[in-house]
Amino acid sequence: MEFVNVIHIPIIMEAKFFRFLKIVGVGFKARAELEGRLLYLKLGYSHEVELTVPPAVRVFCFKPNMVCCTGIDKQRVHQFAAAVRSCKPPEVYKGKYLGNLTMLAKLIKVPHLCFKDIRDPEHPYSLEQLSVLSEESITVDEKLGRILITFTPTIQHCSMATVIGLCLREKLKDCFPPHFKVDIKVAPGSHADEESVNKQLNDKERVAAALENPNLRQLVNECLYSSEL
Repeated sequence: MEFVNVIHIPIIMEAKFFRFLKIVGVGFKARAELEGRLLYLKLGYSHEVELTVPPAVRVFCFKPNMVCCTGIDKQRVHQFAAAVRSCKPPEVYKGKYLGNLTMLAKLIKVPHLCFKDIRDPEHPYSLEQLSVLSEESITVDEKLGRILITFTPTIQHCSMATVIGLCLREKLKDCFPPHFKVDIKVAPGSHADEESVNKQLNDKERVAAALENPNLRQLVNECLYSSEL
């Protein structure tokens, strides 16, 4: 297994620094929780490796094998990235490889990769397979720090539209730095209660209250992480 130090990008507007790490190894995965404050790594051990992220640093997982460490303190970002790398020494004689640098450098502009494995709450298929979400339905404006996601429920009276929206919002917390403003909407004309659903999904208080419901939280987590089970 190798952790590949891919690229360092200073974002002048937010005075942030990034360190991207790609995990290379069969069955090895990473996931971030608590809005980037905890990092869990599956590295072939009998248990997951749990890392508490320092206060000045946050982590995001674009994909299960990709970790982004970010923060306003360059030294702390690099130190935490080094701590992640140290969890599993490289094994250079076992057919490991380096990631595609061009692809990884563009990941922050391709949020579609974050969502392709989210399962639909009612069907055993991903949102991508059901055409609920596509690459064209996600736009990112780096200069303004905004993300717009438009999804299309499978039917006009879909009772799970808000659950799908909550899944997308929760996934974004793991994939993108917190300074991005997120708007999540159903595609115009695709749902009978379009206005009501949009209001619920973009009201922070309603979203927070909904996710305090243990049954709803469990359903969201099943949709987000079922592909890792």
